[in-house]
Amino acid sequence: MKKYYDRLIEPYLETLMQEFPAIAVDGLKGVGKTVSSKRLASTVFELDRPRDYDQIANTPDILVSEEAPILIDEWQRIPSVWDHVRRAVDNGAKPGTFLLTGSIANTDTNIHSGAGRIIRRRMYAARSCSYRDMGHSLLDSLAICLCLVKSVDFIVSPVISPLAH
Repeated sequence: MKKYYDRLIEPYLETLMQEFPAIAVDGLKGVGKTVSSKRLASTVFELDRPRDYDQIANTPDILVSEEAPILIDEWQRIPSVWDHVRRAVDNGAKPGTFLLTGSIANTDTNIHSGAGRIIRRRMYAARSCSYRDMGHSLLDSLAICLCLVKSVDFIVSPVISPLAH
């Protein structure tokens, strides 16, 4: 089994989950969105799996009845999921209820922005942003990330709208 390296985004997501009911994490394929989010979730729906896809497509209200935190991976495969989550937030979902993950390339759906309800964060390559990747210390990992993306907000950055890509 491949060794897992803690990612810098995980404690950041945990902090956000204490304040916000719904957090969407997007990024390029293979950066670790699903793996990192699964570590924080009690319930997982992977919409690239036919069973989960059919369950959510046919009974989307199940999203509000499952144990939180609820991860909806590849949410963009059923764009109406976004509106179900947004509605749940409007109806009082508690902080840390939903995590939505999706690839940047797949988020060109015509949906409500989620403004004020679903916060969006971008995840970059996990390879360069792991605590102990190849034996680097936390400070070394931070320096590597800063050099790669030349930004203080090196792990995640806010995305204003799903259409802003």
